[in-house]
Amino acid sequence: MRIISTLSILVFSINFLLAQENPQVSELLSQANNHINAKAYDQALDKLQQVLQIQINNVEAEKKRIEVYILMDNLKEASNLIDENIIKNPREFYFFYLRGLVNLNKGKYDKAISDFDLALNATSPKERSTIYLRRGIANTYIQEYDLAIKDMTLALENDNSNLNAYNSRGMAYYELKDYVQAVDDFKKVLEYTSDNAITYYNLAMSYFRMEDKKNACKNFSKACSMGYKNACRMIMMECVDEINLPK
Repeated sequence: MRIISTLSILVFSINFLLAQENPQVSELLSQANNHINAKAYDQALDKLQQVLQIQINNVEAEKKRIEVYILMDNLKEASNLIDENIIKNPREFYFFYLRGLVNLNKGKYDKAISDFDLALNATSPKERSTIYLRRGIANTYIQEYDLAIKDMTLALENDNSNLNAYNSRGMAYYELKDYVQAVDDFKKVLEYTSDNAITYYNLAMSYFRMEDKKNACKNFSKACSMGYKNACRMIMMECVDEINLPK
């Protein structure tokens, strides 16, 4: 399953520079961002094109255009724009991050890791957190779970509110059969997102592998009540004696 279908892209929220010399550019960038949030991608591209008609080398508009094409799953157009901008702006390391996203979605995991390595050269802590997360996901796909855990930990060191890093690290711990650590990470996610059925299921599976049937069935029940069918199947197969668990 492609990462773009299971996780939101986690593109950086770029702070539009209110001190732009041209206030019209700031307004157009803001409108583009609103369209992106509303998934009105064609309208966003139109606003970004207007920016580039005013300021032909506006880097923020170019970044946003690439992000939109990735969200639209138009990886060919995104790749073309990335290549152009890396040539024009070789010190703008965000373009390497975007190329890493494209390679990740194409299944070119080694290339994605190399791009994320380059992107780490000049970023803020929050941006580094996102890049480490993505590099960790790439390492997960090639089953380098120890490296993935290191990347997720670095992501959390740079931004301890990165819930995707907790979740992805929990999955890596699960693959390594370190179920105690997996439980800790999944529980951390649920402290902030209690409506996440898949995380309840992952937590339940970790307890199940630890042979803690009571906690496993309790969390299967929670995931099932939220409509996650795999959890309902596990209840039918494994939790007959636990169905009337106290809440």
